[in-house]
Amino acid sequence: MKYKNIRKQEKVDTYLDNLFIAVTDMFWDMIDVDISPTKARSLVLRNVKLALDETMKQFKSGKIR
Repeated sequence: MKYKNIRKQEKVDTYLDNLFIAVTDMFWDMIDVDISPTKARSLVLRNVKLALDETMKQFKSGKIR
C-alpha cells in the first residue's frame, strides 16, 4: 500500500488512514517472518509508543511544532 501525500489543509482522516496502513504493514511484515501475532502486536504497540514519546520529547524541547 502507498501512503497518501499529506498537506496541512487535509483532514485528520488522511492521517488516520496512513497510520492504519503503517501499523497494518508493520504487523503483517512481522507475521510473514514467523513472529507470533501476539508478539507482533506487542512490538507494534511498543514502536508506536516509542514514536509518540520521542515526538513529545522533541515538542517539549522546542525542536518541532
